Amino acid sequence: MQLPLFPLNTVLFPGGVLPLRVFEARYMDMVRQCMKTESFFGVVLITRGGEVGAPAATESVGTLARIAAWDMPKLGLLHLRAVGGDRFRIEHTEVQPDGLQVATVTRIAADDDLPLPRQHQPCADLLQRILDDVGRHRQENNGEAFHGEALRHDLRDDAIVFLQVDGGVELGQIFMLCDRQVDAHASSP
Repeated sequence: MQLPLFPLNTVLFPGGVLPLRVFEARYMDMVRQCMKTESFFGVVLITRGGEVGAPAATESVGTLARIAAWDMPKLGLLHLRAVGGDRFRIEHTEVQPDGLQVATVTRIAADDDLPLPRQHQPCADLLQRILDDVGRHRQENNGEAFHGEALRHDLRDDAIVFLQVDGGVELGQIFMLCDRQVDAHASSP
């Protein structure tokens, strides 16, 4: 399978959502072609080089990306929302005259889901509560994302935690909370 590549300093996971700002001509052309043919492009992590300018060296595994939504707030700037599909392995890459990298890829089968270990269930419950609150907020606010708002979660009688969501949740805070929940679960009869 032939696939245009979009090398980035971030990773797109299967099922994940990735907002993108596209302004380079090679990627504007790639996006136009993907939208016209309803085809995928590949997101791959940069190992050497940059996102802008000369073609970058990348990892050998990436994720198929489908354009779920787009907007052009001004001429020459395209905002995309891409959704991750299957993973792929790059077999061969070539650089087109405009600098766009195109690869021959092979899809990688999805991993089997594993059962969640019992001791991690409190963490999963906490994360589900956070996701439910974010979803409820979006429903109540016409799809608006959080901007500088605090989410309040009562985890135990004496533990009230505020997670500042402003462009992203502090994952370290969530992991710390999860550890505390797992420890509390382990010490309960």
